[in-house]
Amino acid sequence: MDQHAHRPPLDEMQLYAKRLMLHGSDEALAEFARTPYLRIQALARLVGLPTSTVRHYTTLGLLPVVRVNGKHHYPQHAFGVLRKIMDWRSLGLSLSDIQQHLEQE
Repeated sequence: MDQHAHRPPLDEMQLYAKRLMLHGSDEALAEFARTPYLRIQALARLVGLPTSTVRHYTTLGLLPVVRVNGKHHYPQHAFGVLRKIMDWRSLGLSLSDIQQHLEQE
């Protein structure tokens, strides 16, 4: 019997926290706990992308963003959107195709 078979599934918040901890970012984890938004550095760290890539996707309008004092802040659900973008990119979809998919959702 598989020892992992009885593990309950992790909810989205636990997955965020786990990813943050795996990347050794106590500061990002603390930010995540006290606000519904993530800064670009924390979001990029969560998914393992450079901030320049996250910024590029934001400029193209692929990621939801809120600007506070001139800085990008991402709602927590931006993590899921970014994971979709990464998955679609790994399948060879262009950014314009991805934009169309996101607009249809």
